[in-house]
Amino acid sequence: MYVEQPYRIAADRCAHLLALSAHLDTAPGPGGSRCTAYEATKALYEPALQDLFPGSWRQAMIVALYPSSQLVGHRDPKIAGRRYHVPLHVNEDCWVFHHSHWQQLAVGHCYQMDPADWHGAVNWGTTVRYHLVIDYGAD
Repeated sequence: MYVEQPYRIAADRCAHLLALSAHLDTAPGPGGSRCTAYEATKALYEPALQDLFPGSWRQAMIVALYPSSQLVGHRDPKIAGRRYHVPLHVNEDCWVFHHSHWQQLAVGHCYQMDPADWHGAVNWGTTVRYHLVIDYGAD
């Protein structure tokens, strides 16, 4: 499961964070999704979220999932630290699954997940779903 964390990001701040994504390549690739370049994403977002995630980030990316698209179920390599998802824009037809649990994640909330477990996402809605994904800290 994506485990909700106590951090909350106000709507106006989420709008600002979403606007930053305009500086990155979020055009859909094969399959209707795009993961942005780690270094460019980290450079944009790390200063903007130092109050919630102080110190050095390992990596960051925006995952844009276009309407009628999916991120097929997969496992990522184990990471040092923790992976967080911060939804910046979703619609009522966006779903994630993690280790056989389906969930809808809320904008402005923060969720921790284990990328080495089976996970994926679908967007059956009409707007692009944007998640900021942060790999942070060490175990």
